[in-house]
Amino acid sequence: MRKAGVRPRVLPVALLTLAASGCLTEIERPDSATFRIQSVDEVRVITSTRFVSASGGVELVEADTIFVSGAYQGTVELDPPTRFYINTSSLSEGNVVSMDVFIGDKQWYESTKTLALEEFLQFIYGFSGL
Repeated sequence: MRKAGVRPRVLPVALLTLAASGCLTEIERPDSATFRIQSVDEVRVITSTRFVSASGGVELVEADTIFVSGAYQGTVELDPPTRFYINTSSLSEGNVVSMDVFIGDKQWYESTKTLALEEFLQFIYGFSGL
């Protein structure tokens, strides 16, 4: 039973919650992805910012494919919705491949591996704003 004239103190908690959630939206959306590939033999590099991620894998809506060997660096502009997909696959047996991925100025992926024919390194990024 509530006494007359006594109001519950919900409003300050609600305002505190709103203030805290406002701080979360201050995270800046990255505007680019930079990737570096290093390989002994030729590799196939597929990049995309338009894809659908599902439990069975990734369905590419639109993608770019290049073939490189040696050292290569590329940059992709990230427009909303901010997503990036890269898959680097070996076209030969025993190919030593390195792949580094930077989203904005932060390194998100770094791997060096000896790949079998058609084996790959893959990285998927999505920005939620949280």
